[in-house]
Amino acid sequence: MKKVFSIVLSFLLASTGPLAGSFAVSAAGNPFDEQRPYPQAVTEDFETKTLPESVAVNGARLSVDQTNRGISSGSLLVTPSSGSHSVYVLFGAKSGIQYQMSLLTKDINLSNVRVKIWSKMESGTYSSQEVIMNTKAAPDGWKKITGSFSGESGSVGIGYLEFFSVSTSVYFLDEILITPEFDSTVVKEGNLVQYSSFDTQEEINNLSYNKRAVTISVGEGAAGTKGSLHVVANGRTWANVSQDADLRVGRKYKVSFWAKANDETTEGLVIQLAIDRSRRTDPAAPLYAQPSDSQHPTIQSTWTKHEFIYQCTAATTDVGLPTIYFRVGNKATDVLDYCVDELVIEEVPNSYEVDVNTQFYGDSFENSAVILSVNGYLNSVGAWYRILAPYGNGFVIVKSGFLNNGETVKYYSPESVEGTYKAEYVAVDAWGLAGSAKEVYLSNSQFDEKEIIRANYDTSIWVDEMETLDATVTYQGGEASRNVLASIALYDDDGKLLSINNTQETVQAQRTSEIKLSIANDLLAEKSKVFLWDAQSFAPVRAAKEFTKTIYDEIIYVDPENGINSSKAPGTFHEPFKTMAHGRTKARSLMNDAIQSDSALNLCIVMMPGVYAGFDFTKVNTPCADNVSITYTSFKPGEAVVSEGKQVTEFTLYNSEKNIYQANIRNLGTVALNSRQIYVNGVRAVRARSEGKLENCVNLGKGGVGVTTTDTSLLDYKKINELELVFYENWTNPRFVVESASFDEETQLVTLKLNESLWNIRMNGGNTVPTVPEYYENAFELLDEGGEFYIDKTFGKLYYIPRDYEDMSTAEVVIPCDESLMSITGTAEEPMKNITFDGISFEHTTWTAPNASGFADGQNNGGSTATTSGFIPGAIELTNVHNVNFYNCKISKIGQTAVKMLEAVQNCDFVGNEIYDTSGGAIFVGDATWQHARAPKEEKYYQINNNVTDNYIHDISVEFRAGAAITAAFPKHMNICNNEVYSTAYSSVHTGWGWGSKAESGTVNLNINNNYLHKILNTIMFDGGAIYTLGHTGGSLDNLNEMCGNYCYDIGNMFGVLYPDEGSSYWLLDNNVVDQTQHPVWKGKGSSNVAARWTHIHINTINNIVYGDNNYSTTAEKLNNGTDIQYQDPHVYPNADWPEEAQKIIAQSGVREPYRDNFDFGLQEVYFPAEFKMEVGDTISLSYIPTTSKMVRYDISNVAKAFKSDNPDIVSVNANGELTAHSSGTTKIKVAFMDNEVERTFEGTVVVP
Repeated sequence: MKKVFSIVLSFLLASTGPLAGSFAVSAAGNPFDEQRPYPQAVTEDFETKTLPESVAVNGARLSVDQTNRGISSGSLLVTPSSGSHSVYVLFGAKSGIQYQMSLLTKDINLSNVRVKIWSKMESGTYSSQEVIMNTKAAPDGWKKITGSFSGESGSVGIGYLEFFSVSTSVYFLDEILITPEFDSTVVKEGNLVQYSSFDTQEEINNLSYNKRAVTISVGEGAAGTKGSLHVVANGRTWANVSQDADLRVGRKYKVSFWAKANDETTEGLVIQLAIDRSRRTDPAAPLYAQPSDSQHPTIQSTWTKHEFIYQCTAATTDVGLPTIYFRVGNKATDVLDYCVDELVIEEVPNSYEVDVNTQFYGDSFENSAVILSVNGYLNSVGAWYRILAPYGNGFVIVKSGFLNNGETVKYYSPESVEGTYKAEYVAVDAWGLAGSAKEVYLSNSQFDEKEIIRANYDTSIWVDEMETLDATVTYQGGEASRNVLASIALYDDDGKLLSINNTQETVQAQRTSEIKLSIANDLLAEKSKVFLWDAQSFAPVRAAKEFTKTIYDEIIYVDPENGINSSKAPGTFHEPFKTMAHGRTKARSLMNDAIQSDSALNLCIVMMPGVYAGFDFTKVNTPCADNVSITYTSFKPGEAVVSEGKQVTEFTLYNSEKNIYQANIRNLGTVALNSRQIYVNGVRAVRARSEGKLENCVNLGKGGVGVTTTDTSLLDYKKINELELVFYENWTNPRFVVESASFDEETQLVTLKLNESLWNIRMNGGNTVPTVPEYYENAFELLDEGGEFYIDKTFGKLYYIPRDYEDMSTAEVVIPCDESLMSITGTAEEPMKNITFDGISFEHTTWTAPNASGFADGQNNGGSTATTSGFIPGAIELTNVHNVNFYNCKISKIGQTAVKMLEAVQNCDFVGNEIYDTSGGAIFVGDATWQHARAPKEEKYYQINNNVTDNYIHDISVEFRAGAAITAAFPKHMNICNNEVYSTAYSSVHTGWGWGSKAESGTVNLNINNNYLHKILNTIMFDGGAIYTLGHTGGSLDNLNEMCGNYCYDIGNMFGVLYPDEGSSYWLLDNNVVDQTQHPVWKGKGSSNVAARWTHIHINTINNIVYGDNNYSTTAEKLNNGTDIQYQDPHVYPNADWPEEAQKIIAQSGVREPYRDNFDFGLQEVYFPAEFKMEVGDTISLSYIPTTSKMVRYDISNVAKAFKSDNPDIVSVNANGELTAHSSGTTKIKVAFMDNEVERTFEGTVVVP
């Protein structure tokens, strides 16, 4: 970026010549060297002790003085040596641009002052214009001079400002500012296509084309014109007939032309205007665009006029001009015969403004510092800026200069930052155009120090057999310590208080206390409440938690640890069954009896704490009828664990140098030997992998099957045929297993051969064709980092390197030994029904199908392995189910998608659950490829009345990264509401299918509302959104589907936060809050530079999207190329300093009570300063701010941590996070935190001068 800026905008850069403080008149009278760069904006604030080299003088002496206004650091002291003198400031006015000027003076009589602007003209002479000055006095003796002027016609951008005076007294100047106003003129007026009428052979001879593939001539004209461009293509290659056009990034153009097919072969083919930027100067610019007329997308046998709007909205510094040509058909081998005429491209006036995305905030780590950062927007390259501190009734400049895109400046105040600081900026683009002057006020960056209070009863049920009723309050203190009074009370059926127990606790600020409550059970009690009051004021500190005594017709108890191992056991609270099989046998008998007698039965199986094997449900083992229902509930929430994991024991040290441990797993079965996961103390380990890409990797393309590399060490891998190459390609994440490696002596290249079938699937994948792998994994030779493992399935050995905070003598290591936890299988005619799961933990599965040859994935984790095709399977799969519900469950450590609900899913709730650490997606409702999915005519096939609400879903698709957190196919009357989704590789919500197809859709009354979606698309995966919809719906303008009330924060990659993709229709978007302050620019795979868009409608098949007038965003950046779009801009607050209305939306988003009590949202983010500065010999403690949900500070006093320095020779760090600087240089400090079975790693930069 800096290189492009210096080449393209050298005339905008601040000058650095040898003339500061002196006078050396050039031959033309210019006090500055004409060969140096001349800025188009001036921000001289004299804040440093060094005199700027862009200021000169004649007849006086200049110096920087410490006289200041407010907390400004200095001003320019002028000491005249003669009565008549001038101060010069380097500046080059551009012809026709309007400028605003201002400066401050002190101790000078302004009646003796003149301000002139000098400009070099095209003739070589200099011309001047005097600025008419307006003067305003300030109470501190300073006076402000303001004025405006226009760049003279014929000026070449070289010149200066002259401050002329006849004073002999010493005086001061400060804050000399010149800012250009927004130039909205077109780049070039009229038709931007040079050869457009095609009336003569002479004209069309100027076009470029391949004579082997194309012949061109003058054909009959359209609409009475003299001629047209007649193109005949023989199919040898693309029929491109091209010319240059001045189409600039960011600007909007109206395109029109006439076209006609001359034969039946050509008629009906798509016709587009190709924009080819192969001469781009910035690789972030899109290489091709092929816009077309949505109303007339194909070429017809009669003359038809095509019209459309084209705009390239990529954030890029590209200044290369594209070539344009017509693209008819979709293949290079198409044989064509057609005519085009009257090609006109005109710029839409006032459609482009130069701007940047800014962040301006107080430093949370230093209360005397403010930070300003600039990021690109469209074709901008940076901005002139000035930071202003409050002073009196106004402001004073304390820092100014130029920031390139991606740069940050910090201002250290001599005192604590108080009052409202502001920053003013003027953006410039790669063509040298300047935007309008804008301002942004300081954002309060302090993190919230709210109290976090959870109150829960210790059991999911309350029955008479229990001796006590117990509850636990988990209380994280806020800004100050507090004494709290906690109570548990029992009430009878009439609400009369029977008994109450109280306890008092002191909760420390920002520390977590656990308050235990217990009360003797009472047979008369029917309801209980837990209260929390402030012990001094007796004001409640949270709403009471309520619990009602459990009522079922029958309750069966199963206890795998203390139960009776006999089918004849009574299965009661005091004499439970030992096995689930015995419990389910009794349940089946009771259900059959109820069905046969046609009597109602509401049955419950209580699962006491312990581990249970997975189980399946069919009509045979679980009778279903409308009059019977069964609930499986954990006696203590989360402590009944359905798991297919087995513990690995007896680790021994295998390699002391690398700290590799080994254990024998041969006896754990075939699935374990092929498992892709292991878990250490509940935390997923990492398959041994490389740190980066293959060395000098080249893709062999469609002509070959695999890649080459210069890394010959691969030839020494003992099991190269188990190595996986992992690719990131837009919205897909394919992986391929190496079949063999061979070495070419002549080229010195290693060829890695891959599975031909899977490779060809992806090589024909359009925009997601594999390039080169981002990393490779699953080889013993790659085992070199803490947390990595490798399984040698031949010898049945597991190898592992423990993390710094793990002790292998006490670590619990679990390996999945199955691919399924539970299945419930019915038919559309005979669905499984009336089954509920409450408070159960489900964990530990793997998915071994990719091991053979890989996984050629596509959209949303659909794809193929060597033995399977379709979407990734679920650890829990429900097929044709009615009223099957999951409440308050926890699903984690999953090797595929967590929960899949397939085919006819009706009246099912998935509410109050936590899903995390899944290899694939979280919850998948409806397979869009099912034959009855799209628009079923019979009710038995409906996907209807399902709810996915109040769930906490995080750390999703950590292996197969193309999977969305929540997926819905074609639902009717469905609510995806009040969920919190955090840390996903792809979209958080993905609905629909079918792209631009207008086939009938069953989707109607789909509500995606009030969700809190953050840190979404958190890798280099892209082309998704916080909410992503695909395909036509069955809605109407009178019955819109809803995408409302959502709070979307930190969406990490392209293309839109709220993203209706191809074919999406009939959606209402209103009352949403979009905060992109953490990612104002999206990078794609790393080379892109696209301004984050709050919404993205990229093609005309998207239609009937209605935007309400109450959306809020930190950016108004969008793309709107749809049809019948009722669009309104959001209310924009760049610093996320939200008004009350937006704050209310944020507060109401995410999980509601009482379900919030289910979740310790845990450590989510850790914020470091932009960089630490240390001196050699310094020792400091690492400073960071841990946060949980909605940026509330989080107590990590009991969280395991590990610290690491990339270069201990520069800065070392000990186990307590203390840094010691040893030598000059720059290094990164990395910190790993293990909290709630998830490891999170963050880093900061340390600079030692």
